[in-house]
Amino acid sequence: MGYAYVNAQMLHREIDSLDPVDMAQVFDFIGYLKSRAVKLPKSQKTEAERLAIIEKALTALQQSAAFSDIGDPAEWQREIRKDRPLPGRE
Repeated sequence: MGYAYVNAQMLHREIDSLDPVDMAQVFDFIGYLKSRAVKLPKSQKTEAERLAIIEKALTALQQSAAFSDIGDPAEWQREIRKDRPLPGRE
């Protein structure tokens, strides 16, 4: 943490020495860097809680009878993966 603080001081001195136009460009660049950073929220759930949520979702899926109209899963998969003509490319 001390090292980052020293670098921040050095950075501050360098920025202070810039002319106003360059200083505005640095400010814009900082905004750009912040906007491209994707910050994902850290999950506070334990592994047991995550597994319980997954189990609940799978149970709900099973009870909903999703895909119950598929007789032979292997045949269904082959049919789904079949190449089909693309529109406009007969």
